[in-house]
This record gives sequence, structure tokens and C-alpha cells, in this order.
Amino acid sequence: MTQLPRSASIYVAGMVLVAGCLAIVLVSRAAPIAPWDLVLAAVFGVLMTAAWLAPFPLSFKRKLFLDTSVVLAAILLLQPGVVMIAVGAGTVIAQAIRRQDPAQVAFNAAQTMLQAAAGGLIITGADGRIGASSPGDPHVLALVLVASSAIFLITNVSVATAVALETGMPPVRVWLNTVRHATREEGAIYLAQVGLGIIAAILIDVAPWTMPLLVALALIIARLLRRNIGLRWRAEVDLQISDANLAEAQRLARLGSWGWELTTGAHRWSDEAFRIFGLAPGAVT
Repeated sequence: MTQLPRSASIYVAGMVLVAGCLAIVLVSRAAPIAPWDLVLAAVFGVLMTAAWLAPFPLSFKRKLFLDTSVVLAAILLLQPGVVMIAVGAGTVIAQAIRRQDPAQVAFNAAQTMLQAAAGGLIITGADGRIGASSPGDPHVLALVLVASSAIFLITNVSVATAVALETGMPPVRVWLNTVRHATREEGAIYLAQVGLGIIAAILIDVAPWTMPLLVALALIIARLLRRNIGLRWRAEVDLQISDANLAEAQRLARLGSWGWELTTGAHRWSDEAFRIFGLAPGAVT
């Protein structure tokens, strides 16, 4: 997003303007903030920074950023305006540490702030004031489902729109492609983030002393996931090296190999087998 087209730049600037105005309005209308709420806001700001800086690996190229869990937990415990500032600041700090370009920083910060505003207002009501309900109340949990749906839409629509404006494609086409290419795995991952946010909010509300335990557990899980991904990556590299050595040996010896899958009828030929028969490697037989 370094050199954005004019339309995309205006779009990002508009998101930042809307997010900033919403934050000012909600903070000005917020109830007096208790010292503990300020501590929680700082904690969620740090967690948002960590969510951007230390994603959970899903595969070699895909990673899971737990920002949705942080936003959901925060809006269940704090007023929307306070959450907007906390997650916005945490996002900016993380993006600055990662040395992202200003447009990317602005877009990500505005997006997380709009998520917090939409989800928070759904849960707290139009006045943005949290009632006596706790995060574990069934009524609140029902609102969380609506709030998480709003957060999901904001995330996908904002990203899809930015991609459309940056590439010159029609926004509607990009939106449809986003929906069409969504997988069950992605849906399950998002629901897991929602559940994690709810559990974290309930634990913090009932027993604040569990926060260090939650952080320690998250670090352990992250380390185990990274170790698992590292082992898989090493195994794939070793397999690729083995295949390359076999292909080189076949080339030198002018030998080829082939396989036939009885269940599917698929044929697998080595590159040298194709060359022996005068075919281009990978040609359909």
C-alpha cells in the first residue's frame, strides 16, 4: 500500500476520519473511567500489539492474528470509546515496530477502531454505557454473536474494498470473490477467536488474577504451534531435497520412474521419464 491510487488514498483517509470522530464522540459521552478500567485498557492495548507482532502460524504462508479476540474481550469489559483508543494505539505501535508504511498503519488502526466501535455499541447500546450485566450473562452472549458478525463484516468488507480500489477491480466483484473463496477452516478459526475473546472476558471479570495465567498459556500454545510448523517445514524441505537428488541421479543415469494410482487411475512420471519418451516434463500422457 505504499503508492496507493487516489481513490484508495481517499478511502483510507475516510476510514481514519470516521474512526477518529467516533472515538471522540464516544469518549466525550462515556461515563467516568475507573482506575481499574484504565489498567484494563492499557492491558488490552498491549495485547493488541502482541496480537499483531506474534501471530499464530497456521501454515507456511498463512498466519492467524488474534486481534478479533482482543477486541471482543475488550468491548465486553470496557466502554467502546476507551476500547477504540486502546486497540487503535496498540495497532499503531505494532505496525510502527514492523515498519509498515503509513497507509498500512492508518488502514489497520482505523479498521480495528471501527470494529471496536461497532461491536461495542451493539453490546452496550446506543449510549455507549455498559450496564450491570457481566460478560457471562446469556443476554450479553447473544449480543456478542451479533457484534462478532459486525466485526467480521467490517474486516472483510474494508479489506476487500481496499483491494478493489488498489487494483482497479469493481468492489462488488471483490466482495463476491471474498465470499466465494471463504473456507470452512476460516469460519472455524473466526468462531474460535470469538470463543477465546468471550472466555478471556469472563475470566478477567470473575478473577482478574487469571490474566498472567492466560498470557502464560497463550505463550506456551504459540511456542508449541511454532515448533510443529517448524518440524513440518523441515520435513518438506528434506523431501524436496530428496526429490531433487533423485531427479539428478535419474538424469545422469538416463533412467526414469513412473507410478500408477489404481484407485484414481492417475499417472505420475518423473521428469527424466518424460524426456526419455521425447516429451516435455509435466506433459499430459
